[in-house]
Amino acid sequence: AENVAKFQRANSSWSDDYAIMDFGNDDDFGTAWRSSPSVDEPWYEVEFFRDRPVNAVCIVDRERSIRSYRLMYESAGEWKEILRREDDGREIKLERFGRIYGSKIRVEIVESNRAPSIWEFCVYDEQ
Repeated sequence: AENVAKFQRANSSWSDDYAIMDFGNDDDFGTAWRSSPSVDEPWYEVEFFRDRPVNAVCIVDRERSIRSYRLMYESAGEWKEILRREDDGREIKLERFGRIYGSKIRVEIVESNRAPSIWEFCVYDEQ
């Protein structure tokens, strides 16, 4: 399936120095978005500007910094939860779920062991 998040507009809580949100979905696994250590509740999202079907998200966390997170989507101006996950330290966090339709997909980082980073945030509509 095609990564529909690639090169879409990205938004986030405050980034650390140069590690801005554009690096989280730029199809380059050598760059990353990194949250500022000052942020208590970091988040990262991709915006599609219209509702589109989605049923899988992959978060590449090369530093294994994210310990628990919540996936959310926005549809018709309302945020809805997809799932919550306590992580087992995986570098690749692949989440599959029933198809939803949303204009934004967000990961809210609930717990991390350092300033969290996302090396690639991928969104799919698998057949």
